[in-house]
Amino acid sequence: MHHKKFNDDKKNSGGIGAGHDQKFAFDWIALYRAARLMRPGEFAMHGFDWLRQCIAFDQGVIVSSLKNQPTWIDAHFSGVTDPKALMESHSKVRELDVSSKRMLEEPFRAHRINIDDPEIAGPRFKPFRDHLMRFQGIHVVNIAIPIDGGAISSVIMLVRGTFGRRFTDSELELLESFAPQFAEAAAVNRLRWLSCDRASDNDAMPIALLNRDGRLIQTTSEFNRLFWVDIPPDSAYLAEPILTALRKGRAWPLPDSKYSLYGQSDEWGGWLLRIRKSSPLDRLSPRERQIAGLFARGSSAKGIAQELALSPATVRNHLQSIYEKLSVSSRDDLIEMFSQQ
Repeated sequence: MHHKKFNDDKKNSGGIGAGHDQKFAFDWIALYRAARLMRPGEFAMHGFDWLRQCIAFDQGVIVSSLKNQPTWIDAHFSGVTDPKALMESHSKVRELDVSSKRMLEEPFRAHRINIDDPEIAGPRFKPFRDHLMRFQGIHVVNIAIPIDGGAISSVIMLVRGTFGRRFTDSELELLESFAPQFAEAAAVNRLRWLSCDRASDNDAMPIALLNRDGRLIQTTSEFNRLFWVDIPPDSAYLAEPILTALRKGRAWPLPDSKYSLYGQSDEWGGWLLRIRKSSPLDRLSPRERQIAGLFARGSSAKGIAQELALSPATVRNHLQSIYEKLSVSSRDDLIEMFSQQ
């Protein structure tokens, strides 16, 4: 290691010398076991707690993106009060973030930036310093870890929000030792929870996980390819019109595409998202689609009315609307349309 020394390198800044349990941090097996058992958000918090056993920090971020297409694969935060504001603010000062540039040029090495460093002094870097101050980024260290043969890069950033708590050389060395394990375990966790089965090609499935706040916390490469095409995102949050469609149970047609985005809510208030070819069935409301599905499977209008606690007249009106929206004239046409899903 050839990190620049600081005068406070031997001071107690919250590392192993401050009484943290080094043995916990070296328990790789437990970390990978957690990656296979925990949900994505839960595992991210576990991973940050795992790092805190050896390196003290106030805020933590782990973001993964595709190497040749700057789209998010996942983004998790610890101690960050407003992740959306943080990401939007950083996107505006990204070109001034000298530490991030070095990090990408030298993967597997930890790089630090302090708000009072001479290299970010002067009026040109004032927007970047303002960004750091706004989000209590007084002392920051980050590291990029290529995974999946370099196709994906996971960036881990740790932040301390008070002056005089610079990250030391020994802490940078610890991060360089632990970060690859955290990033690889996060990749295991991502595939585990995005897959519908244990197939080896599940990253080719165009699926994603969305939390209750509308933030993409996990995506596959194929989802990114279809969802963003040539327009990289500046945030991991979906636009409000898309969220509104998901909440109403509707598909969201992707622009200039034959595909649509579909969402299935989960018990935690988020969604499992899928991209598949658009269908005329997308024109139906959630209730109409439900009735159309039952009718296509052989239920009568009377039977549907009993099952859904509706009047037979209401069901017949829905069926008439369904036939008009789909331009079909028989139950057989409806069955054929559902068979293509």
